Amino acid sequence: TVSDPERIAKFVEALARTGENDNQLRKEAEAFIEAQKQLPGFCQMMMQISSHPEYRGEGAFDINLAAAIQLKNMASYHWRFTTEEDAKKRFDDDDDDLDENIAGICISQEDKEFVKSNIIQAIAHAPSFAVISQFEETIYTIAKYEMPDKWPNAMIEISELINQDDEAKVFGGLVALKEIVHKFEFEFKERREPLQEIVDNLFPRIEQIFTNLVEIDTEDSVKAKSIIMQTFFLANQTRITNRYRNHEIFDSFIGMIVSVFTHPLPEDFTQQSDDADVIAKLTKTEHWKLKTGCMKFLMRVFTQLCDPEMAEEMDLKLSEYF
Repeated sequence: TVSDPERIAKFVEALARTGENDNQLRKEAEAFIEAQKQLPGFCQMMMQISSHPEYRGEGAFDINLAAAIQLKNMASYHWRFTTEEDAKKRFDDDDDDLDENIAGICISQEDKEFVKSNIIQAIAHAPSFAVISQFEETIYTIAKYEMPDKWPNAMIEISELINQDDEAKVFGGLVALKEIVHKFEFEFKERREPLQEIVDNLFPRIEQIFTNLVEIDTEDSVKAKSIIMQTFFLANQTRITNRYRNHEIFDSFIGMIVSVFTHPLPEDFTQQSDDADVIAKLTKTEHWKLKTGCMKFLMRVFTQLCDPEMAEEMDLKLSEYF
């Protein structure tokens, strides 16, 4: 399936036609894609097409992005099913994530393994940020159902990426790491143990990256800092992870975030205005998103630790120190 150029060509043509103004051509293309979803190899095809630079913005339509969206939607709706019987019983489940108008599909195990084996590397080589955002959601969906036991190579691949010198690879690794951490955001007790291990093994490296980028204001560096800041928040918002219960590490960690929060913004992002549109536009920039992320995190830590009498028992010593 993976090396079937004829089938790939048909998919590329169909994906391109989903952007047609001609309703008939568009409907025919959509019908072809819907039929193909029922067959093994669909996710493999979408994975390949979405990450292949040849199909970026082909004509007036971004084939990479169209395929990445198909892959994301397929994972979002159907990754949870492990058997055909399971997929057919979907309407009996009280699951708000599922659309009753979409029939359940059991993605083949071969397709699942192919996507798991390729998507983290694909995000590091993605042809655009738009594609990265689709891969991001796909990784989160996969992590929900496969982590930690059924996707053992995920953390190895992410570790390798964030330790590279190549900025695109590091960024891809950071995005993937955020979504893996996201899976464990609301886990407690023994179900939180994989997160503690991830924090112990990989957070020293992302703290280093974060610190190295404090003074750098390029768009890419600010995006990377925002991703790391979101990762810190997801890991610690329900309960501060064990790594940061060490007072010395905690001091350094909070100091690092305060440094990013207080770092002066470039002049273009500090203009004063009473115009709501100007203000709204500024708040959507990566620079202000980063500031917001830092403040959100610091407020969450303050809420957890500011009053020792209100702190959870396991947070008491850290709260008293704080």
